[in-house]
Formats: sequence, C-alpha cells, structure tokens
Amino acid sequence: KKRCPDMARGKETPIPLYVPNLIGYARIIFLILSIVVSHRNPLLYFLFYFVSFVLDAFDGYFARKCNQCSSFGAILDQLTDRAASTSIFVILASLSPKEHGWIFSLLCALDVGSHFVVMYSSILTHSDGGHKTQFQGAPWLLRMYYQKRVFMGLLCIGQEACCLCVYFRHMAPHVIFRYLSAQVSFSLFLVFAVLMGLKTWVNVLQGSFAFRNIAQFEMAQKK
Repeated sequence: KKRCPDMARGKETPIPLYVPNLIGYARIIFLILSIVVSHRNPLLYFLFYFVSFVLDAFDGYFARKCNQCSSFGAILDQLTDRAASTSIFVILASLSPKEHGWIFSLLCALDVGSHFVVMYSSILTHSDGGHKTQFQGAPWLLRMYYQKRVFMGLLCIGQEACCLCVYFRHMAPHVIFRYLSAQVSFSLFLVFAVLMGLKTWVNVLQGSFAFRNIAQFEMAQKK
C-alpha cells in the first residue's frame, strides 16, 4: 500500500501544508478566477469552476490516504464549498430578470444558513464524526444523503449542472444548442432540476434537524 512521501519518511508536515489543504487552496484560486471571468468569458468560467468542483473529490481521498485529516482542513473544505455555491447563486441572481433573481438569493441564504447551523450543532454537541454523523433519527432522505457517498455526489452534481445550465442559458445559449437539440437539452435540464430540488430539500431538512439537536442539547444541559 503506497503512502504519501512525508509519511514514508516519518516527517511531520505542518497542517496548513497537508496535501488535502493544498488542494483546498487550489480550489479557492480556481474559484476566484471563475468569478473574475464569469460575466466576460462563459467557457473560461466553466473551465475554472469545473476544475474547482472536481478537485473537491480529491481532498477527502488524500486526507484519508495520507492520514492528514484535520479540523483546519474540514473548515477549509466547508468554507470553499459555501463560497462556491454562494458565487454561482450570486452570479445567477445578477443575470436573471428582476422578477426571478430573488429565487437564487433565497437558495444562497438557505445553503449557507443550513450548513452553518449544522456545523454549529456539531461543535456544540461535540459530535466526534462531524456534521456527517449527527443525523441518527433524521428523515430517510437526510440519512441517505450523508451515508451514501454516491447519492450525495449525485445530488451535488445535479445542483451544479442545473446552475450551469441556467448560466449558459443567459450567457451563451448557442453553446448548448450547438451540441444538443432543444428537446434533449430541456430533458437534461429537467433531470438536473429534480436533483437540485432534492438537494435543496436536504438543506431544509439538515438545517431544521440541526436546530432540533441544538434545542435538545440545551434542554439536557439544564436538567
């Protein structure tokens, strides 16, 4: 079984220089670049945003492989995830007609707010496994989301794909229709929209369930 070079040599790597954290920094750089070009170059925006999104699949892998899991890395990963979702929601809100922009503002608030409550609940109740292991007794959709990595990945990809479809619809509709017919592209969009709807409902469930955990914890502390 191969190990990371520093592990093999027995060296102690500073936590900010852990491999998964370096990947996290790269994600932030690509995300910033995507935001800078978002209103000028749709294809370059997609490239930068896509690379940042794909790198998210590797930080956890290297954290486990290199035995470099850390609170620093968990917070960095959570921060980068929320920054990414916030950026695309803000961009879509700015591109959408005034009567539709509020939808993306609401989705942004829900995403950031629900994850904040979940992380606060995890810290307050001293959940050893973090926010992914504190949902015993939660609705089946929420348990499935955090217990099945494939299902979690599917919903996350669906949300990103749905947002990117809306983005290209505003910025470069010819790119989509150059490769796909109107019927096929609309069918794909519907699939992505359903997955995004499920992901949005997960945010509602995890926020409300985390609030319940906080209330129960405080009630137990007063007894």
